Amino acid sequence: MEDHEKHWLVFRAATGLVRALRESLTGMAEKLQKNARPWQGGGRVFYPEDYGCRAGEMATEAIQRALDAAGKSGGTVRLRKGDYVSGTL
Repeated sequence: MEDHEKHWLVFRAATGLVRALRESLTGMAEKLQKNARPWQGGGRVFYPEDYGCRAGEMATEAIQRALDAAGKSGGTVRLRKGDYVSGTL
């Protein structure tokens, strides 16, 4: 078998896998959308920015402080729009 024939077979196999994955993910997304319910989180919302999170810096400690505060008094930690770089919480 020639190299170009081998490459074609690999390409066809990969195309089939991608198609199957897309169908699977589409099915999961449809199921999630069908079963989605409005958020019923606790009353107070905690933001890492209120606990020292600054753009362009590691957010781990600020997110953990927000989680700790929410854990003590009840509530939800919400990340505002943007990118957060964090280690293990």
